[in-house]
Amino acid sequence: PAAVFQKLQNFKLIQRVGLRKALLVVQFTVTLLFFILVTIAWRQADHAIGVNFGFDQPQTLLVQMQGQPYGKMAAAFSQVGGVEQVSAVSFPMGTWFDSSVDVRTEESAEKVGVRDYFIDHHYLDHFGVKLVAGQNFPDNLAQQQEVFAIVNETFVKNFELGSAAEAVGQSLLLSDSTVVTIHGVVADFPFKPAVYSMEPLLLRYDPGQLGVLNLRLSENSDLPATTVALEKTWKQLDSEADFEAEFFNQTVRNNFAEVLDLVRVVGFFGLLGMVIACMGLLGMAIYMVETRAKEISIRKVLGAGARDVVMLLSKNYLLLFGIAVLIATPLAYLLGSQLLQIFAERIDWSPGLFLPGVGLLLVVAALTVGSQVVRAVLREPVGALKEE
Repeated sequence: PAAVFQKLQNFKLIQRVGLRKALLVVQFTVTLLFFILVTIAWRQADHAIGVNFGFDQPQTLLVQMQGQPYGKMAAAFSQVGGVEQVSAVSFPMGTWFDSSVDVRTEESAEKVGVRDYFIDHHYLDHFGVKLVAGQNFPDNLAQQQEVFAIVNETFVKNFELGSAAEAVGQSLLLSDSTVVTIHGVVADFPFKPAVYSMEPLLLRYDPGQLGVLNLRLSENSDLPATTVALEKTWKQLDSEADFEAEFFNQTVRNNFAEVLDLVRVVGFFGLLGMVIACMGLLGMAIYMVETRAKEISIRKVLGAGARDVVMLLSKNYLLLFGIAVLIATPLAYLLGSQLLQIFAERIDWSPGLFLPGVGLLLVVAALTVGSQVVRAVLREPVGALKEE
């Protein structure tokens, strides 16, 4: 190691800047890079959660049906106090769970895979999905085979069905044998997490395919008491299986659990890097104050004020910090851009993505250096000169 450092010190740049200062700039740069990336990732994850389908439904409880008939479950749970509305879906929208089906507009056309969900006739109203043309599914729990389908605007565009009104009434061939008629067209909405761009959507009606019951609970209801009542109702339907339920907004957060865990890990290493960098900074500040004690004392005797001493001792470190900011900012922009490419719904670039990390590191560095600068300012010059 000694030989390696000796060779490093022979470089002109290192000779002019100093090995300790060069290492400190590297430490500050890496730490600042971590902090900026954490800010970008956290803001993006928060944005993705906020625009995710179902996040605005904090009072909606998702109950796994576990093979129970939809009609029987809906009737039982709708009688529980605090339950305002009941709907059902095959998989919760806005999550990673989904299915797809091959769709053709005619037998000779090429099959196209389209994401599909089975819903009941209350689902669109429950989640505020807007119909732009046609009608909702009819209430027909006794239906033996599929008759109707509802599609989104992107579906109409991609399959070249004309306008939304013109698409209503046209037939679709699902897989190889199921023929359905478009009964309605809904406005595009983010039915998948924010990493997906808008895709064609096919909503289907078959009560036998429903798997999740959506219960909208009253805002004024006693949630613990309502939960106990729901569990009791479930036991009356199925005494063997456990009651499985989760609020929709928590399900949405679980979509990005891995991203948030990664952000926490990167943030931890950023804090660790900051501690290490500030330990080195503290050592340099102590060494500087002690070796320049005589100079500082003479300046104070000759009339230098506290402000002059602070600027004298701090300007070099501010310069080093500025160099680290100039290096870390473009690197963070490049890496952050690559990170944001994962998401279809992205945050906008703004100074607010960079300032928190820069501000935090600047404050900690200022406190570290300032603790020693204050010592130099408050030290009596006579005592320091006498010691020298």
